[in-house]
Amino acid sequence: MPGGDVEEIDAKTLSLAQLAALVAVGGSVSAYCELVDSAISAGASPSETVDLLANLSGIVGWPCVVKAAPSLAMALGYDIEEAMEDSGGRKPDYPPSNPTRVA
Repeated sequence: MPGGDVEEIDAKTLSLAQLAALVAVGGSVSAYCELVDSAISAGASPSETVDLLANLSGIVGWPCVVKAAPSLAMALGYDIEEAMEDSGGRKPDYPPSNPTRVA
């Protein structure tokens, strides 16, 4: 910044910001794997990467989030095929048949 000190962004914040940008523009599973590995190595938890995805919906929109979710899941090592087999091939109850509202 002109006339001021520039503070460096820590590696974890930078990695999560890069992951957020990837969600916004879309990307391959390999790109998600690389950025998730960087974020985890920098101290982010798998939970933080999922929280990031959920919190981006208001910025990039649900279509981007829904499109990114399987790639992020695979990058985190989640086996989507196995999960579907474990559920007997049933789709999740969404929207929930008995939703709960948070006040």
